[in-house]
Amino acid sequence: MNLRKNLTAGLTHIGLQGQKSKKPGATVLVGAFLLLCVSMATLAGGNAAVVEAPSGSSADRLASEEMIKAGELTFSQNCTYCHGYRGIGGKARKMQCRDTYTPDYVFTTISNGKQRGSLIMPPWKDSFSEETRWQLVAYILSLKTLPACSE
Repeated sequence: MNLRKNLTAGLTHIGLQGQKSKKPGATVLVGAFLLLCVSMATLAGGNAAVVEAPSGSSADRLASEEMIKAGELTFSQNCTYCHGYRGIGGKARKMQCRDTYTPDYVFTTISNGKQRGSLIMPPWKDSFSEETRWQLVAYILSLKTLPACSE
């Protein structure tokens, strides 16, 4: 009960809700979601540890069709809202044809999130297993080999 009251008061204070309501409306839910996203990004800021790629033939493993396909599915379900279909860009930068990404950089960014100006990518280390995050890395790295990249 207090959470709803506090959210409503906070949203009214910042101008997202003009009047108090007894039932949480869409505005309250959106506000709660935004608050959660900002909180997650703030908490992730102190955990920017770099994680290295799995040992062994990691380059071969990241280039495997199995890893790429699994990463593509996860990307399609969770990342396209900001990064666009097949990484074409949107709210975030274009990911296609980028040959400057390293596996460790991509994994660390997925794991710990990132903030660039007002754009916030939440950390996914508590949502995705390490294996799933490496599958995402494999898929994102595969975007630099699209036919459009060689034109």
